[in-house]
Amino acid sequence: MPCYDAGMKVSVSSSPARLACWSGVGSVLTAIPFLIGTVFHVPRLPTPGCGPEMIFWADRLRFLVFLVPFACGITISILAEKRLRRGLKNEMWQESVVELLRRRINHPVWSVFAYLPLLVWFGYAFQSKLFHGTPLFWFLMAPTQTISRLRMMLRPKQVAGDRVLPDWRNFKPIQSEHWGEPRQNSFSL
Repeated sequence: MPCYDAGMKVSVSSSPARLACWSGVGSVLTAIPFLIGTVFHVPRLPTPGCGPEMIFWADRLRFLVFLVPFACGITISILAEKRLRRGLKNEMWQESVVELLRRRINHPVWSVFAYLPLLVWFGYAFQSKLFHGTPLFWFLMAPTQTISRLRMMLRPKQVAGDRVLPDWRNFKPIQSEHWGEPRQNSFSL
């Protein structure tokens, strides 16, 4: 059952897993133009004249094929991640539900998937002598970046006593008995 945000009157999904899935769908949609750019050649259409305005007219198919999925994917991904972040901040879901998603996102398969784009890109670049490999890399990298962002969002909140690194605000000020004195060389030949 969806719950409603009183400030925006927008329905927010009650499942963090569903929002994470929508974020993944958005990242795949964002990546599709890069795959199309790698696999297919999208032609320029004929134009009735010449001039700078005709560049856009000749490339209207390219704009449609590349820009529409990219813009839709970015929008879906950003909205889903924003709602997920807001839900985690406001603690809209039970900890058991969030912990289940946390375990799914932290599965080792996703770590392997994070290094896969680099391996595939290096293989493709070696095979094709470094020509036209960049769109394939970004096609594989967009979902990996989404998984990274989701992992960062789903990290459990740290309690002040659980910090691994010390908090710099708790250190005493630096003091020295030798301030203002010339530096002494510790090396002697």
